[in-house]
Amino acid sequence: MDVTDSLALTAYHEGLLKIFQELAAIVSLERLQHRIVAAAAELTDAESAGLLLHDGRAGLLRFVAASVQADILLDIPVPIEGSIAGDAFTSGQPVVVNDVPADPRHFKAIEEKVEIKAHSLLAVPLQYLQRRVGVLEVENKRNGRPFDDGDVTLLLLFASQATIAIENARLIEALEQHRTQLEVLVDERVSEIKQINAQLQIEVVERRRAEAELRKLARAVEYSASTIVITDPTPRIEYVNPAFTRITGYTLDEVRGKNPRFLKSGRHALEFYQELWGTLVSGEVWRGEFINRKKNGELYYEATRIAPMRDAAGQVTHYIAVKDDITDRKRSEEALYLLNERLKILREIDQAILGAQSPSAIARAGLGRLSQVAPAKRVSVIEFDTGGVCEVLAIEATHELGLDVTGWLKHLYPLLDEKPHIQGVANLQTQPNRTPLQEALHAEGVRTYVIVPLYEQEQLIGALILESDHPGVFTADHINIAAEIAGMLSVALHQAQLRASLALRTEELEAQNAELDAFAHTVAHDLKNPLGVVSAYSEFLATYIDRLDPSQLKQAAELTAQSALKTVTIVNNLLLLASTNKQAVELKPLDMAKIVQEAQQRLRNLILEYQPEITLPGEWPVALGHAPWIEEVWANYLSNALKYGGHPPALELGGELLPIVPGNHITSWLARFWVRDNGHGLTPEDQARLFTPFERLSQANIGGHGLGLSIVKRIVEKLGGTVGVESAVGQGSTFFFTLPASGK
Repeated sequence: MDVTDSLALTAYHEGLLKIFQELAAIVSLERLQHRIVAAAAELTDAESAGLLLHDGRAGLLRFVAASVQADILLDIPVPIEGSIAGDAFTSGQPVVVNDVPADPRHFKAIEEKVEIKAHSLLAVPLQYLQRRVGVLEVENKRNGRPFDDGDVTLLLLFASQATIAIENARLIEALEQHRTQLEVLVDERVSEIKQINAQLQIEVVERRRAEAELRKLARAVEYSASTIVITDPTPRIEYVNPAFTRITGYTLDEVRGKNPRFLKSGRHALEFYQELWGTLVSGEVWRGEFINRKKNGELYYEATRIAPMRDAAGQVTHYIAVKDDITDRKRSEEALYLLNERLKILREIDQAILGAQSPSAIARAGLGRLSQVAPAKRVSVIEFDTGGVCEVLAIEATHELGLDVTGWLKHLYPLLDEKPHIQGVANLQTQPNRTPLQEALHAEGVRTYVIVPLYEQEQLIGALILESDHPGVFTADHINIAAEIAGMLSVALHQAQLRASLALRTEELEAQNAELDAFAHTVAHDLKNPLGVVSAYSEFLATYIDRLDPSQLKQAAELTAQSALKTVTIVNNLLLLASTNKQAVELKPLDMAKIVQEAQQRLRNLILEYQPEITLPGEWPVALGHAPWIEEVWANYLSNALKYGGHPPALELGGELLPIVPGNHITSWLARFWVRDNGHGLTPEDQARLFTPFERLSQANIGGHGLGLSIVKRIVEKLGGTVGVESAVGQGSTFFFTLPASGK
């Protein structure tokens, strides 16, 4: 991939991320829907796009937004049965139709009313958690092109983000409606309280004016919805109205003569009561809110006004407290506050997740503020690979539970694979017939847990887990929040996987481009010399053959033959190097003694020339591989050792089994083979350049065409092994390779 393509790809992903961020920032549902269809058409290069949401009562789909002729489409209901959009909604899978008129599911009622005719169509379902909410479709790829797999993948990715944005906008819209209703109720209640206060004040004035009005006031107090408490100056309760009994549970007989402090909840500081009495002693009316405790122990909120009553001499004779139960209002305000905080935190988590790149960074961002909305002592994000192997992406824990989850992690994937839904136990202490996972959790001190699976395109990719050492701490609201965060994590982790796949593919293409450049260099330069010799001597012989004596003819023919052989060798090595990229082989147990013998037979001329001393082991370990390729490995190693070893060469061949011991437990074995020579040895710089395609060392005594060790590396890595060299100047070299062992 050249720089221009790379920059274009980067700009494309930045544009896509910008669209996702824009969707997350739009709170107006109608504006969001119009932006979704515009972005869908733009991303897929389509002429138009439409957004249909499911009408559960009518059992059909309805357009809520369209990029063209929306005023017509919004009035056309689309049946689920017998329509392309309905098929995508029912199946939960994307539907691509590149010949719409010929498709029996084509809903012709739309075509009869709109000017634009659909020729090609791509429809994807909108799914929120386990619920499908609608369909996003795009029509008529520009320039008559068909929709392809890339369009499907892109629209699915965009649809998942759009679905979350739609649900968030719906939630915000519902919140605004609730807020409006609450404000109306508060206004009504305040108005009612004002009316009551006005009435009470009138009654007090009337009581001073005339004894006859006292009975009227007493009746008003008796039937008042507000709690009224009258105390003497000490203060001891003299009277409470029926509203007091209804709200607190205490009768007048139970509280008469008591100080009102028995209602204290312990929620107010000493300074609160000091300020209250300071106001009353100064002769003013105190206004405030109490959090008191009922007879049954339940807390309740009261909006209270306490006024001192004075006689003609100005002495305080009584205190009258008028109190309104505002518990419901307080709870509504608290619920509204918590909902606002929840939305704020979810939005922050969503932004943090979108800003993260690696899976672990995404997981850490998801856990960043989860502890603020859920009382978990340990939270973790686990990722599954395609084989069900678990990896901890992020974990946060207090000292009560700790960070070690190895005891139960192995039980997680089988459990979710069998029951792919949200799971948990409120109290492991009382749980009968605990599963292996539950036993492991219980042994660690866990008493309650919630496991939320992470899904992307109906594939289980991981889990979000909340744990606590106290039973029953997770409410339904906590679980809903965890599910929402799990949905964000699923989308972000899938996006990270797409980015990683793209980066890996880019790296592979860059490596292939570099290899092609080096391949061309070898063909252009390394083949040039031997072919030039063949061409020159062929022309020389054709011109002067009748003038040359037999010895000159023989010399020219031998040089021509040697150069031709070198050319054939280079071509064969190039073909072998290229074939390892494409050829798939089956790994089988190797007869290494036979393979080494055949490699020596191929090098018999070199062996006769250099007269080496070769030491072989009495027994070879059995490895898995492909015999023809391993013969090439030995031939390259032996050829180099003969040419660049000592004078004469002394070569030692060997093999051994090496255990693989992750976590102090042997899981498998490797077979390691080597060729040790008595040559001059290599510097660290020269060692770093070995095994690189088309690379040659610069020493005058080392020739060759630079392909041998790169072929060795390609072959061994294709077979699941590694290559390397151990060397020091003046101490010879040991070239080795490893392969999977065939048993111990």
